[in-house]
Amino acid sequence: MKKVLLVVVFLLLVAPMAQAQAPWTAWLYDSENGEIWQVDQTGAVLNNRILPTVMAHDRYSDRLTVSDDGQRMAYSVYSSSMNTTQFLVYDVASDSMIATYTPPALLIGDSPSITGVAFNRLGTAVAYGYLLESIEWQIVVLDIT
Repeated sequence: MKKVLLVVVFLLLVAPMAQAQAPWTAWLYDSENGEIWQVDQTGAVLNNRILPTVMAHDRYSDRLTVSDDGQRMAYSVYSSSMNTTQFLVYDVASDSMIATYTPPALLIGDSPSITGVAFNRLGTAVAYGYLLESIEWQIVVLDIT
């Protein structure tokens, strides 16, 4: 009986600790206007802003890539008047653009989507790929230190 009582007391003490979860945050993205929201596990908005651009544009890309630490974001924008796609890296903490790259005007279609974007684990470099009209992939790696 004592063993059963000890097990029950142990479970009552340990079970609440096992159910406790570490707090987390996530970024939500609206590609219509480039708006981002950082929310926590309760759904509370911690941060809200519009992703900046460095050129007049018609569309944001469908994809937003966030670094592991949540402090850097990579995305692209498209301008139909200039027929140009531009790749951008934004730093949340400093609220500034830390890298820009304009691929050659040989992209297929008029899409702002540059595919295959990834940050390295340290968040000091970002790699991405895009398809050229010659049906060749171009891979670019930007040092963003």
